[in-house]
Amino acid sequence: MSPKETWLLLMHQLPPKPDSFRVKIWRALQRIGALQLKNSVYVLPAQKNNEAKFISVLDEINAGGGDAFLCYSEFLQGIDQSEIRSMFQADRSKKYEAVAKELRLLQKILATKARPSENELMAVAHSLGKLERQAREIAESDFFASPLKGPTFKLLEGIQAKVSKIHGGASHDKVERVSSKDFQGKIWATRSQLGVDRMASAWLISRFIDKKAKFKFVRENEYRPKKNEVRFDMFEAEFGHVGDKCTFEVLKEAFSLQPKPLSAIAEIIHDLDLEDTKFNRAETSGIGLILSGISEERIDDRQRIEKANALFDNLFNSLSDSQ
Repeated sequence: MSPKETWLLLMHQLPPKPDSFRVKIWRALQRIGALQLKNSVYVLPAQKNNEAKFISVLDEINAGGGDAFLCYSEFLQGIDQSEIRSMFQADRSKKYEAVAKELRLLQKILATKARPSENELMAVAHSLGKLERQAREIAESDFFASPLKGPTFKLLEGIQAKVSKIHGGASHDKVERVSSKDFQGKIWATRSQLGVDRMASAWLISRFIDKKAKFKFVRENEYRPKKNEVRFDMFEAEFGHVGDKCTFEVLKEAFSLQPKPLSAIAEIIHDLDLEDTKFNRAETSGIGLILSGISEERIDDRQRIEKANALFDNLFNSLSDSQ
């Protein structure tokens, strides 16, 4: 009989409300690579750094009014260590495959274009940055060497090399600075069915850039810009994603907006829009739930902006008071 392997088990009981707290803990466990064995039972290999990660989540649970226990364990019956290893491998392989699927779509775009346009290259570069971060996050918790790790990174590096060759090594992550004086009384056009970045960007525009702004919501494939219109967060927009920056971040930087709370809001919108944990602010999950609720309501885009504006006004004021 092979020697038993030791594991770390985290067991928790969370309060039923608020939902944002439950989502926050779920995301924290996903972020550290914990595997869910049962509804409230999570496992990691017994490594020193994993113990510290579990303790961090345990502290969050207790601080939020929940109960949690962390212990070392050996599995004797019901499941053995080889099954757990296989479950970890299968989970990480599934995550790698999701990244690889997106990478193959980018590869197809590059392969079918004799010379991709600048906007197309920027869109590919932005997506590559996001996918690279996702792949590296998976690799950090790939404890048992998924067979898809190597092929995924090889695919990623090949596409990066091709984009770099087309770019000629030039950087396209620089945001051009502009003056708000040139953007007053404009019609700001963006894609209909507003999501997180567009709702936040609309608030930023109307409050800090163009107080007389009017908004136009369009179907991207049918839209042709008219005089006095400025596009944001859409194809060939004057203001859109640059590198790994979302549109909200680009607008803030382009117009040199200085209020400190905007930096915190930009970090929240970045993580929500790019679906990563670059900044990992405590407010992110709660704000994300509220914005998701607004997006899913059966209301038009102007009503979405009204509701989102109220949220961001309150968030800005709250962050101002705390700084």
